[in-house]
Amino acid sequence: MERLEVERVEVIQQHLCQCTQLWHQMDMFDHSTVEPVVQLLRKVDPAKDRELWIKEHKTGNIHPVDMEI
Repeated sequence: MERLEVERVEVIQQHLCQCTQLWHQMDMFDHSTVEPVVQLLRKVDPAKDRELWIKEHKTGNIHPVDMEI
């Protein structure tokens, strides 16, 4: 379950990166407008995002992503 959640965050990150690439290619936005978004996307850590979400929303327990039961 934890691994699936990390994969979900990674997929979202990939989609957002693709969107920013398309924005660059289509010149819809000034480069200075998109660049901060690109920088933030590069800093995303799916495992850390999962941990912060659990702590903030009290939705469960934090388990290692590669834990086998």
